[in-house]
Amino acid sequence: VFALTRPPGHHVGRYGRAMGAPTQGFCIFNNIAGAIYYALSKKVKPILILDIDVHHGNGTQEIFWRNPDVIHIDIHEEGIYPGTGDIKDIGGDEARGTKINIPMPPLSQDEDYLYVLRELIIPLIDSIKPRIIVMSAGFDAYQHDGLASMMLSQEFYYRFGVAIANICKKYRGLLAVLEGGYTTGLRYGLPAFIKGFINYREVELRDIEIEPTKSVKNRVSEVMKILKSYHSL
Repeated sequence: VFALTRPPGHHVGRYGRAMGAPTQGFCIFNNIAGAIYYALSKKVKPILILDIDVHHGNGTQEIFWRNPDVIHIDIHEEGIYPGTGDIKDIGGDEARGTKINIPMPPLSQDEDYLYVLRELIIPLIDSIKPRIIVMSAGFDAYQHDGLASMMLSQEFYYRFGVAIANICKKYRGLLAVLEGGYTTGLRYGLPAFIKGFINYREVELRDIEIEPTKSVKNRVSEVMKILKSYHSL
């Protein structure tokens, strides 16, 4: 299921602005949080959130900060609004290790994101074995979308769609909710993702030659070092 919601919602916390952010970042309601609370009320757990918006989902992280049944993986551009999402932010109390932040260097490209997906995100999902995956589907990391400096292309979003389809084959299904993406991201990134997801084929990322930047390799190593105490990686 793909919900084409507007406005986006992942910057809204329990009481509006979240984690010290100056604004709610165009958001009014945290759309995925409502869906997740409903699933939890039906005893569906664990639930995995995958937030691919270029901005950190600070509201979502705040809402589920102490909930060990909700695992939140967030890949975002480092150093931009809302200024949260450090790799050391891993959840509170019994939920430590369930909030996973992957801040990416500015100007990251397709191979950088594909490397993170292959080496970190997919192994994490396989370790967690979620009952359901909820995706905060932002497309504003697309090149020249306007609010960030990432350089992702249609090719990445197509490959990402294929990868998510492969994952969903194992873990029952996907609820995707539209977050950011305002110009090129909506025009090119969103259709490419849907095309990849629908035209699903069994293509493993490990069969694709990927050469990320050294800084991205180092970032993956840093995150894995923190998470090895909590997950089988």
